[in-house]
Amino acid sequence: MKFLNIKNDFFKSALKTILFYAIYLSLALILEKISPSGPCTPSFGILMLIFLPIVTLILLIIFVINYFYNNKKQLKISILIHILILLIFSLYILLG
Repeated sequence: MKFLNIKNDFFKSALKTILFYAIYLSLALILEKISPSGPCTPSFGILMLIFLPIVTLILLIIFVINYFYNNKKQLKISILIHILILLIFSLYILLG
C-alpha cells in the first residue's frame, strides 16, 4: 500500500488530476442545469464539454514536457489519466 500514501508524489499528482476532472465535469453539469441549452444556443456547460478535449490536450502537452525535460517522473500516472480521458471522449464522440 505504498502507492496510496498521501506523501507519495505519484499519488498526489494523480489525485490532483482526478479532482480537476471531477470538478470540471461537475461544474459543466451545474452550469447546464442552471442555464439549459436551447436548440441553437449552447449553454456554458455544453461549451465546457466542447472545450474539454482542448483543455485535456493542453494539459497533456504541459505534463509530457515536464515529465521529459524537467524530470518530473511523478507525472507518469497523470499523463496516463489525460490520455484515458482523451480516449474516452473520442470513443464517446465516435460511437455516441
